[in-house]
Amino acid sequence: GVDKAGCRYMFGGCSVNDDCCPRLGCHSLFSYCAWDLTFSD
Repeated sequence: GVDKAGCRYMFGGCSVNDDCCPRLGCHSLFSYCAWDLTFSD
């Protein structure tokens, strides 16, 4: 994910990883942001 205004938090709707906030990635099956298993950028 990326640190930008309007980024989606956990379980926020998304279409690509960059829709999500840092350390979150877009879950391909459910189309929401989920933790990408990282602890740092």
